[in-house]
Amino acid sequence: MNNPGTLILINGSSSSGKSTLLRAFQDYMHTEHNIDYWYFGTDIGFNMLPPITVSKWETAYLHFEIKTKDSKPYPIFKPTKSFLKYLLARYKAIKTFLDLGYNIIADEVVWSQEYIEYLTQVFQQSNIYLIKTFAENPILKNREKKRKDRPENLWKSSTDFSHINMHYDLEIDTSSMELTKICTQLKNLITTSQPKAIKNLKST
Repeated sequence: MNNPGTLILINGSSSSGKSTLLRAFQDYMHTEHNIDYWYFGTDIGFNMLPPITVSKWETAYLHFEIKTKDSKPYPIFKPTKSFLKYLLARYKAIKTFLDLGYNIIADEVVWSQEYIEYLTQVFQQSNIYLIKTFAENPILKNREKKRKDRPENLWKSSTDFSHINMHYDLEIDTSSMELTKICTQLKNLITTSQPKAIKNLKST
């Protein structure tokens, strides 16, 4: 029987560097330690669809309520029933990979309490490290502006929402994006300590 794999789940606002960090960690672990991690990104389900149907599913699954804060747009993601069904399916798929011995890295923006409930429901017996990413506000704003593929000020609203009621094994400031240093931090964490945040999350 395979030993269960390790899950590193990085939660943070839009443009906080989650995807960049996870790809760098994949390369680092493979190159420096000959250990492979599978990347289960938030958009993995949409990548499975034919391109012609993606917009239809995004319309059904991804709903933003655009409010105003400080006289600026303030987009809030409202998980639909369809999206929450997809979220639970994604978590269960990750759990299956873990149980078969695969190491997984994944990114998330925890927008609501349902995310936390599903995390504790699915991964309460798993070897999961919860990681927080954050950056200085001007940097987040500039990154979002350069990307040109996000609702305006999503960095702000997702910063406000993504860490509510969360606990972490490690918090990482990605303002400077010192990727080698950050990857080393993550490697040291998973090799020298047991995950604790998921237990604290369950007791919240």
